[in-house]
Amino acid sequence: MIIKKISDDKLKITLDTNDLKENNIDVHSFLRNSPETQDFFWDVMQEAEKKYGFNIDESMIRVDARVTDTGTFTLTVTKSTKEFPCFDKSDYDYKQPDLKLKRKTSSNMCGPYVFQFQNIDDLLDFAKIESHSSRSSLYSLNKDFYLVVDTYDPLLSEYSTMVSNPLDMLAKIHEYGKAIYKTKAIETIKNLL
Repeated sequence: MIIKKISDDKLKITLDTNDLKENNIDVHSFLRNSPETQDFFWDVMQEAEKKYGFNIDESMIRVDARVTDTGTFTLTVTKSTKEFPCFDKSDYDYKQPDLKLKRKTSSNMCGPYVFQFQNIDDLLDFAKIESHSSRSSLYSLNKDFYLVVDTYDPLLSEYSTMVSNPLDMLAKIHEYGKAIYKTKAIETIKNLL
């Protein structure tokens, strides 16, 4: 595990699968924000506070997670005393007693999100393990599949590529693509498996 202070309000944490194994966390529970993952995250934040003075007490935080092909996870933690865009104060309810911090439990990002699957197998593999009940639609365009969801799930990045400009892509797939499931796409696929 590598912890690097980028600035006074930003921290970069790099983890590999061995770091997760040492803490009895598997990749799927890590990406799903399990209680074990949350405990591990708070331990890392305490270490960052001791090592760099990166104090997040009474701050709002945003965690951006990235997964690489090699199994390395990069978490960028940004703290602020002001609200982040799309941050809903009613969404935070987790309090870490020894840190005296309220933590937002849902995604800080605003949807819709569009994910591109280059083959049906990746989509089916994702549907098999997905337990998230987000609204979803599925479209096909030029031999690719596009899953549109209203909440961000980092697990999708393992199976697909997030489209960088979702509103433009939505317009394109609505005009030129074919709707496969307009509602409950993941739920419907799961029921077919």
